[in-house]
Amino acid sequence: MATGLCAVSTAALFIRLSLDHIDPLPVAAWRLAVSSLVLWAYVVARGQVPRPPRQVLGLCALAGVALAVHFMTWVSSLDLTTVAASTTLVATYPLMVAVASPLILRETPRRLVLVAVIVGMVGIVLIALDSGNPLSGDIAGNALALAGAAAAAVYFLFGRSVRPRLPLLAFISIVYGIAALVLVPVALASGTRVLPDEAEGYLWLILLALVPQLVGHSSFNYALGHLPASFVTLVILGEPVLSTLLAVVFLDEIPGPWVYAGMAVLFAAILVASLDEQRRLRSTALPGPEGAPLASLPSTQAGSML
Repeated sequence: MATGLCAVSTAALFIRLSLDHIDPLPVAAWRLAVSSLVLWAYVVARGQVPRPPRQVLGLCALAGVALAVHFMTWVSSLDLTTVAASTTLVATYPLMVAVASPLILRETPRRLVLVAVIVGMVGIVLIALDSGNPLSGDIAGNALALAGAAAAAVYFLFGRSVRPRLPLLAFISIVYGIAALVLVPVALASGTRVLPDEAEGYLWLILLALVPQLVGHSSFNYALGHLPASFVTLVILGEPVLSTLLAVVFLDEIPGPWVYAGMAVLFAAILVASLDEQRRLRSTALPGPEGAPLASLPSTQAGSML
């Protein structure tokens, strides 16, 4: 997860540099298309073309569509608002996962998790106020980033349900491929620039596909096969900090005070939720009724996952 965090934190930088040469939707399409081509070339060459059961394939398809929507909205938000605001808002999907848990996972969130959700919403409001007027032009970019967060929450919920049933390579090749099949036609139909105007643009697009997508997202998808989605998504909330630092160094983009305040509130909320989750996991590791660790017994979460 540490490797994945460092890799995905470069995404906002590569996207911003790509936007100097190409429009937002094609940037997202290039990211998924290049990463999918690399993956499928690899699985075909190794004779490991995935053939999952129909039900599992359907869940992968839903995850792929959610991933396409996530990139479509988030990349567009980076063209309208700051890196700090966009990456912080899009990284609120762990809070959305907590809200969706009773419906999707059939879990009732713990009290401290609900408190963290409310506190996190305060952080979102602070970030939206960074421009001094929530009705200014930046509000559109902030709204798109929040839509990207919702799509990412759906993506990780489906991913957590499927990953234990599929090897990593099979899962990411199907999901990335479906996401590319959704997004590439949308980008072509948008009437925007689909090819960079300079060779430098191709460099940023290829790096975007190889580093944050193939290394970053794939690392988190690997973790989803072994760890609860709540922990995986919580770790990703370190992305806004690293992305903002990269933006300061390479883009000379200095966030306003409201962004710093909002980020602090958001991370406080995530810290509360994370500590509560760790406490819950320690309690489930206690010996069960017949001496077996409770953590090894069938869990309600695993049995009700989608």
